[in-house]
Amino acid sequence: MKRQAHEQRVIDERSELLERLGKLKVFLSTDTCLGLPFDDRCLLVQQAMVMGQYAQILSARIERFTTGG
Repeated sequence: MKRQAHEQRVIDERSELLERLGKLKVFLSTDTCLGLPFDDRCLLVQQAMVMGQYAQILSARIERFTTGG
């Protein structure tokens, strides 16, 4: 079944977001990250959490595409 253009954009956006989130999670465990000021590390952790929430929202939208919801 061919996806509508806006549906494909959401799928692509989630894919790109998950890739960036994966890279951020890897960075969070590096010595470089540990060398950052505490406040900056906290902001990066918050960013990762929000990115994860955003990915969940996009996944829910994609699920609605596939179930006709």
